[in-house]
Amino acid sequence: MSEHRADLGKDEDALADCEQALRLEPGLAVARAYRACLYARKGDHTRAMADCAEAVRLDPKEAEVYTASALVQQAACAADRALADLTEAIRLDPRLAFAHANRANYYLQTGESDRALTDADEAIRLAP
Repeated sequence: MSEHRADLGKDEDALADCEQALRLEPGLAVARAYRACLYARKGDHTRAMADCAEAVRLDPKEAEVYTASALVQQAACAADRALADLTEAIRLDPRLAFAHANRANYYLQTGESDRALTDADEAIRLAP
């Protein structure tokens, strides 16, 4: 539900949904990772990064946690860390088109066009 609220521009409602979910189940890594993205959108990178670190600690095998962390790292201008998170997300779930597309963008920005093309092709193959 919080994801849909955020898509509608209702970030405060989405944040309240995450808070409620975490009150009921503090170990929900994906809810914590999603809350981190909401904090990053608000410019609160300190809280966002703390939530990402905790989400990874709670569930280091959940690819969505790493994609969220990559978004937070990108927002905080930590491109190398974002690349590492995207690479880990892809390792955990190679079917994540979003992670391939974002990593392609990173490679494009750093002049690694062959790698960018490989990831872009994979993202298109996964989500035509």
